[in-house]
Amino acid sequence: MNIVEFYFQNRETTRRTISAVFKPINLMSAESPAESKHESGPMGSYFPLSKSSGDKPSVLGIFGVPGSGKSYILGKLKERDMCRCNFYEGSEVLDGIVPGGLKRFEELDEASKSFYRKAAIQKVQSECAESKKMGYVAGQYMAWDEDSGTTKTVLTDSDWETYTHMFFLDIPAEVIHAQRRNDSHRRRGSLSVDQLRTWNDCEKEELQRECDNHGIPLFVLSPTPSIPLETGIAER
Repeated sequence: MNIVEFYFQNRETTRRTISAVFKPINLMSAESPAESKHESGPMGSYFPLSKSSGDKPSVLGIFGVPGSGKSYILGKLKERDMCRCNFYEGSEVLDGIVPGGLKRFEELDEASKSFYRKAAIQKVQSECAESKKMGYVAGQYMAWDEDSGTTKTVLTDSDWETYTHMFFLDIPAEVIHAQRRNDSHRRRGSLSVDQLRTWNDCEKEELQRECDNHGIPLFVLSPTPSIPLETGIAER
């Protein structure tokens, strides 16, 4: 059985388990900003949530190569906890604030795109602070540059100032390629398995480095074909 067959055979178990990892944690209500609250998720890891600056809300970013399952997980989380948390599809936030929507956004120069990306995450932070709810964002860390045939980082300084936790879906490139090919809802670029693997590895490595630099916890979630998926995640 190859890795694609294995993954899709265990697809629902994998996604239910990954979804369970994102157990919502209410914003701490302690008086002292220096105090922090830890709550254990089902996989045994602890997600420290703290108010690093006044009433800064907890905003959790879900990242991964397009086609890795970010939107699926966000949707499942929303089904469970629609009243307790705010949920954002990054592209939908952009579509709502850019005159002309996403189609116009894709035509903009890089400086203008960066301006609207900053405005989008600032909108998320503002809404989460006002509602006093945790926010989940299916975001984009890198994009594919057709001219150079490689990836480019698109996350902004405002993103780093907003996110309190980050998750990366480390999904096999073969699986991402199959899901992109079979996606009837979104138009996906025709990238090869090797290109997707390079993108995935590059994004993961850079996220690990930059999260360390910014002091933001990063959780890498990946299925492992050699052992039961739920066991692999639970042991993290």
